[in-house]
Amino acid sequence: MKHDKAIFVSGLLLTILISSVSGLLYYLNTIRDVRNNDSMTKSETPKTIVATMAPAVIDYKNNEIEVLNATKTKGLAKVYADKLILNGYKKVKTGNYTDTTDTNILYAPLDFKEELIKIDFTNYKYIKSESIKIIIGK
Repeated sequence: MKHDKAIFVSGLLLTILISSVSGLLYYLNTIRDVRNNDSMTKSETPKTIVATMAPAVIDYKNNEIEVLNATKTKGLAKVYADKLILNGYKKVKTGNYTDTTDTNILYAPLDFKEELIKIDFTNYKYIKSESIKIIIGK
């Protein structure tokens, strides 16, 4: 009996959480669209607001992450790798990129991009990938 009650309460809390996140996303989309509509001309049509459920949060702390230096500055990959490790990532490898590039590049799942705010990795070209590779090019 207690087990059934615990399952019911857990399900209820999960439902409330999902509803809250959906409501928040709807609110944020509404604010963004209102701001965009302020700059619309009379000939443009209003945008449709679509509320979606937030995807499940995936923990990438145990994923293998490769940080590669594509610059001539020695130790740059280690600087970013250390920031990842300080943020709880356990499997971080460093190395040199085989080519040089003046662009930062991220190969990763889409939702991993938010994690890069924590390590100050910005202005990068994003390429969707199942594995995670960060190339430092500037």
